[in-house]
Amino acid sequence: MSSYAIPDETKFAQIRFLRKDGKTYARPPGRPVVVAVLRYDPEHGAGPRIITGLKPTYALIDTGADNNYATPKLIAEAGCPQIGTARLRNGGGWTESTQHLAHILLPETGNQYETDVFSSNLVDDGEHGESLIIGVLVIKAGRLVMDFQADIYRLYVE
Repeated sequence: MSSYAIPDETKFAQIRFLRKDGKTYARPPGRPVVVAVLRYDPEHGAGPRIITGLKPTYALIDTGADNNYATPKLIAEAGCPQIGTARLRNGGGWTESTQHLAHILLPETGNQYETDVFSSNLVDDGEHGESLIIGVLVIKAGRLVMDFQADIYRLYVE
């Protein structure tokens, strides 16, 4: 058992830190990210199978975000169906958004989460910006460890 009360064999996605130079590093400073894939998987939960057509991206781990967010482009590429509309509050005030059914896959662990994703015009320069934000909806499904003293940065999955 780890010092975080997490069984030693528990899988985790390593958190990296994306800096302004577009590279990721093992230690801060930078924005905490994991490699993730946004997709729509109608066979979710159907058992082992070969998954193809994955487009990994850096996903920002945002403990201040209640929901998950993605760019309209990423949502369209993933084929996520719209299930509703919403008004979201961001730094600039209220904005209209669309709500989509999506699956967030963490390739490093093989775990996939069925969740809602809201459309948002995130900073995405096509190469270094995050086109996906993982919020508390997914974070709370596992355990987030950001231990700056011990240099341990992981998103454990359960």
